[in-house]
Amino acid sequence: MVKTGGNSVILGEHYCKGYFNLEPGQLIKVTRRNEKHDEFKFLGKVREIENYKKYYSIPEEICYILKPTDNFYEHVKKITATHRMTIFHGDLECCFVNYAGDKDVQETLSEMMDGSINHVWRNYRDILNLAKVIMEAVIFLHDSKICHLDIKPENIVMNTSNRTFKLIDFGFCSLEPFDDYIKDPKGTPGYFPKNFKFDSSTEWLPFTEANDMKRINGELPMMKDPKLVYKIDSYSLGRVLYFIRYVYEEYGIPGCLPWWRKNSKDTLNNIITVLLENDIFKRKTIKECYELVIA
Repeated sequence: MVKTGGNSVILGEHYCKGYFNLEPGQLIKVTRRNEKHDEFKFLGKVREIENYKKYYSIPEEICYILKPTDNFYEHVKKITATHRMTIFHGDLECCFVNYAGDKDVQETLSEMMDGSINHVWRNYRDILNLAKVIMEAVIFLHDSKICHLDIKPENIVMNTSNRTFKLIDFGFCSLEPFDDYIKDPKGTPGYFPKNFKFDSSTEWLPFTEANDMKRINGELPMMKDPKLVYKIDSYSLGRVLYFIRYVYEEYGIPGCLPWWRKNSKDTLNNIITVLLENDIFKRKTIKECYELVIA
């Protein structure tokens, strides 16, 4: 297993032989911290969540400094040579992380769009199951005053054997009152409630009309009410579910829906509608959506 992100690489046992003795279900994460993306900043708070291992895959507390002169440093650099990684300058951090799954959600969607045989999204209940799990995961974060702020298909990892999901990559997360985030709002294009200059509208991720980043009398809405930051996670998850629903309906095999599957479709559509409310003042938090539609 090799999974790369903007600031990190996750490697399975096969790639660590001769360098680390991994326990069953353990992986190695090699990462670079920076001011704009520091995954470790609030992980202590995440670990205080009683059942955090069920919902998240995060690095362990003990990390090792990986120096450019180390053999493993060069080994990782060679493995990822075709991945256009930009982290290999200076020291890196090397941590153990628990196995979360064999694919991220983006991979499963790309496979379906490429015409590959894919049994991940078989019906609306499968998508609804992901929605329920990730909503629960985010509710626990929000109850702990934490916003993830980078919910996207690449940051949801799936174990396709037992069909479980976990949220990863807390590099953008912020803690209430979100001073750091409000000073410098950031997120992944397509899932962030703002259109960037280099964005292109697609059927699966159309341009957003959300007003989160529109100034009123020179101020963003969240500058007056920091709690509105929680609704960034609502919008991002809504975009993820919109994308999955589109791919399933266009590239999957929906077929005729019996009444119990129609109920699942209606529930999913209601969740997406609630989370993608363009007016941040009217949009529900994920907890409010969960209580309204799921509970």
